[in-house]
Amino acid sequence: MTYSNYSKIALIICCLMGCENERQSMPARSQSETVSSHQAISETPKLNEFSKPESRFDKPVSGQIIDPFLGVLDQAPESLADQLKSAYEKEDYKTALSLLKNLLQDQPNDEQILYQIGICYFRLNDFPRSLPYVKRALSLNDQLVSARRLQGVLLLQKKRFSDAITDFNFVLSKEPSDAQSLLWKASSHLNLRQPEVALIDADRALKIPSASLADAYYIKTLALIRLNKLEAAQECLELTRQSNCSVEKLTQLQDEFTAQNSQR
Repeated sequence: MTYSNYSKIALIICCLMGCENERQSMPARSQSETVSSHQAISETPKLNEFSKPESRFDKPVSGQIIDPFLGVLDQAPESLADQLKSAYEKEDYKTALSLLKNLLQDQPNDEQILYQIGICYFRLNDFPRSLPYVKRALSLNDQLVSARRLQGVLLLQKKRFSDAITDFNFVLSKEPSDAQSLLWKASSHLNLRQPEVALIDADRALKIPSASLADAYYIKTLALIRLNKLEAAQECLELTRQSNCSVEKLTQLQDEFTAQNSQR
């Protein structure tokens, strides 16, 4: 690939990642208030198929899952870069998927192509098809942090909470300030009836500027209720109200608080 082609691809990567970098640099409260303006690249489908309420986040999947194309386009025809850029800008993941699968035919063992295909299926809400491609990518390189993060999200969606925690722990060993992975991990612990661990993770997330206050306070309040620390839970519930948490979650927290308090 010529130097000019490489520069062109680098520019495309910057364009694709620009809004994500801006979002991650925002204070946590502002992020929760303005997330809808960055939906084109940074927001992913809601994971709303869990049986337990603590697994449902308003904005559960951060843009951190999306990596630059890295080596994906190094051997690709020059025109592919423009086509992929156009597909992602239009949120046309079906087209992006088709382009990446054509590229995969010539490079069947490229972990980055496999990972990007997994992302496209994820964006299309086709979680069952996403997971095998992510697993194939990790079978070639198990150190791909973003692929481990995405696999954790997919396993969380499948209610394989212990396996999801393993992936999130790996991600956090490499990126300790990944607040969203901390919250996913905390949600998994709540589902496994381990509120004491969820509380620790929520407190860690609240110390990270990029964390969603609504999600972190929601999980912390829920953990405190289930630990029967109702005085602390009541204080945290007020902070949850102030953090623009959804009415549905606030109602759930209030119901659980009332039920736990009645057992005293």
